[in-house]
Amino acid sequence: MEKGVGKPLLCESRNNNLPFFRDLLIIEPMNTKSYKHKISFQFQKPVNLYAVPAGRYRATMESVTSCDHDGRHDDIKFLFELTANEDGPVDYRARKVFCREKMNHAQMQDLFKGFYSEGLIEIMIRNGTEIDLNELVGKQVDLLIKTKCVSGWETPYSEIDGTYPVGTLLPEELCDVETVHVI
Repeated sequence: MEKGVGKPLLCESRNNNLPFFRDLLIIEPMNTKSYKHKISFQFQKPVNLYAVPAGRYRATMESVTSCDHDGRHDDIKFLFELTANEDGPVDYRARKVFCREKMNHAQMQDLFKGFYSEGLIEIMIRNGTEIDLNELVGKQVDLLIKTKCVSGWETPYSEIDGTYPVGTLLPEELCDVETVHVI
């Protein structure tokens, strides 16, 4: 029999004593090579994609999710992908979380100023318009990010201070800038 070539083997079935064929394959062991050049890896603190330096950014709404906050109340979480700032391309994430309660309703409506005109927002408020928040996914806005130091955290805490229509904080042509990943 040649190496690497299988030959059917006649076997007896345990259930009904009928013969069946099983393939038997003899395989030649593979040659393994040992590489001697060094492939290095250095341990360091992980990069926090949410620790965004303060500034003006172009962003795309990445997702909107609704989640239970420890069984106490529902939260709505908006996740933005930041693609550019005044210095050029960036790769960060920013999120804004709102508790779905009456007192946070006005703050959440403020977030929509980047997606809808002020006049349209007034009409929607007057009419009690209901929107599907998933329609915002993929839409671009300008974001103003502030940072503040919080005791117990090594990196500053970043927060979205405002959303604005595209072109308000940064020139519109930044929309076509290719994203560069931060290392």
